[in-house]
Amino acid sequence: MDVFFKPDHRFQLAKGQVKLRLYYDGDNTAESSVTRDIYEKLLKNYLREMQYMAETASITSKMSFNTFYVDIDLKGFNDSLGKFLPRYLEMILGWIPEPSGEFEDIRIKKLREYNNFFLENPYQQAYQYHLLALREGAEVDPKAVVFAAEQIKFDHILQYNRRWKEKLFAELYVAGNFTQAKAEDFAGVVSKLLATHQPLDKSHVKTIRAVQLPQKETWSVEKSLRNPDEKNSSLIAHFQYEEFGVTTKLLQDICMMFMKEPTFDYLRTKEQLGYIVMCLPDDHRGILGLSILVQSNVKSSHELSEYIDRLMVILKDKLEKLTAEEFEGLKKSAYTSKLQKDKDLDTESTRFWTEITKHTYLFDRKERELEELPKLKLEEFKEYEYCYAGSSTGCS
Repeated sequence: MDVFFKPDHRFQLAKGQVKLRLYYDGDNTAESSVTRDIYEKLLKNYLREMQYMAETASITSKMSFNTFYVDIDLKGFNDSLGKFLPRYLEMILGWIPEPSGEFEDIRIKKLREYNNFFLENPYQQAYQYHLLALREGAEVDPKAVVFAAEQIKFDHILQYNRRWKEKLFAELYVAGNFTQAKAEDFAGVVSKLLATHQPLDKSHVKTIRAVQLPQKETWSVEKSLRNPDEKNSSLIAHFQYEEFGVTTKLLQDICMMFMKEPTFDYLRTKEQLGYIVMCLPDDHRGILGLSILVQSNVKSSHELSEYIDRLMVILKDKLEKLTAEEFEGLKKSAYTSKLQKDKDLDTESTRFWTEITKHTYLFDRKERELEELPKLKLEEFKEYEYCYAGSSTGCS
């Protein structure tokens, strides 16, 4: 188990947070995805009374099951958290599902939710397929999920209950107005409860992986909408860059500022393709990229791709004309944004927890970014930005 402790020297509240991630040997199939969804709902129903007791003690608790891990997030007063955590975790690990009509009720509701995906806005569906194309081990084809929900049995719930608890590896983050001794007590509680389960070696922890797109090639993923009444089409053009780093992330931030206004101005204001136009930064397990999303009721997705090509020409021309003074203005805006301090313990904890769960452990990232940002050169930015404006990377 990896344990991280961050004492609160700034907010000075008698509150704290405990974040726990339990990795298990999961798999990414439609059947597993549906089983997890139903299992999580059944477990939350089982914990409903415990949840109510937590709320009366001013404790908020969240739990979610994912492909390869379970996340537990607790917030509340220091003394209450110390009493709540062992009982809450004990109930989760000790629960054995029992057959009842509740399973079928939840299955039918989930099946309805899965089918409703095909009635969502085209850009929402496009984004889901976009993630499916770019990440291994995260998303499952929505059609396969619907089919799995139609076939799922209660035995799948029992099998999943045994499997996810079989081998576990934990990451624990404790933050707030605690002493180190108290944080060690939290770690001891978790360690004791996990002692009855086989350890999952950290090197065997599965992660979501980015799909590497070949350079100077365009890949296309096309999906037809199942709703015959839908009049809109959507397109996401994704440009993949390179691995996440302090400098490359800064360049991506400035790139977003540089592209956002001309993208919106050309696609929405000038060409009037539709109301939904977005520039989105992407980070798929440490691989940076950028996506341009458009939804239109006047153009097909194939026609939208032609507009994206024209936009790239506009951006390339704008980039070549970018002056050192204009670049310094972009840097200044980025610097001002990064000077903003965490507004509360929750914001700070989320930032540090992201470093832990991504296994980057760069807890002084903000300080490093503020140190590196003034050093960026216009030529360096143009070389980076050209990967997008010059369309020199893969696109999906």
